[in-house]
Amino acid sequence: MRLALDLTCVAAQRSLAGGREPDPVEVAMIGVRAGVDAIGVNMKSDRNQMGERDCVMLRDVVRAPLWLKISTSPELVKFAVSLKPATVVLLPERREELPLDDGLDVILNQSQVRKAQSMLREAGIEIVAFINPTLDQVRFCHKIDVPAVQLNTLKYAESDREEDAVAIQECARLARKLGMRVSAGRGLGLRHLGRIAVMPDVELVHIGRLFLAHATISGTAGAVAGLLNVIDRPPREHGGS
Repeated sequence: MRLALDLTCVAAQRSLAGGREPDPVEVAMIGVRAGVDAIGVNMKSDRNQMGERDCVMLRDVVRAPLWLKISTSPELVKFAVSLKPATVVLLPERREELPLDDGLDVILNQSQVRKAQSMLREAGIEIVAFINPTLDQVRFCHKIDVPAVQLNTLKYAESDREEDAVAIQECARLARKLGMRVSAGRGLGLRHLGRIAVMPDVELVHIGRLFLAHATISGTAGAVAGLLNVIDRPPREHGGS
């Protein structure tokens, strides 16, 4: 299974801090050197967290495919066409301040999806629909020739119920049977990641907040050592008080 690093949480941290760090491009480069297979970013209409310059830099500097995640807004689709990332993931429309909890309902929004798909396909950009794991959504994606889906794993991550994991697995199996490519992700913890990783029909998993949390814990010692070096103080020996 391949791993996609979603930098939306990194961009959000930078926005909250009101500065230039952490730099999503730098984080992406480190991630790719460590083994990440793809980079994902969520571009909103207000450009509040992830800006156009960030996206251009990620496309040009980072040696991994860029997955641009956008709503079907004509403005954002036009930006995607001009940027030409490897892949565009179509998300539901929502108010800027709201988190991304739900998948795109391709049945209710088929007109917008078809328009976006036409523009993106003409530009040679791979299209993915971010959908809730229901068989009807998968079937309709296939019906309107959406070639790939990202299955929303948030419900499973929050409920921790096996039946929700099975729903993801069944949707992945159907999508692959219909000739579609399958990825999954949203809100996963380590245990949930392990469960998704054994699903044979899911080829790529998207990680964002889990990466940030894990990096904070596993990288704390190295970060402190680096800061102490700047202020010219030796690190404390392990086991010291």
